[in-house]
Amino acid sequence: MRLIVNGKAASDPLLRPAISAVRDLGHQVEVRVTFENGDAARYAGEAASEGV
Repeated sequence: MRLIVNGKAASDPLLRPAISAVRDLGHQVEVRVTFENGDAARYAGEAASEGV
C-alpha cells in the first residue's frame, strides 16, 4: 500500500499512529509526502506504473 500525504497534513498528530496501526495489522505501508506542486501526480503515476 502506498499512501500519498499532503505535506501540510503530514504533521497531523493522528497520522503516524494510524499508519502504525495499519502496519501492526501486517500491511506494508509506504508513505510519500508531497512538498512541491506536482508531487502528488508524480507519486500517483509512479505507483500506477509499479502496480501499487
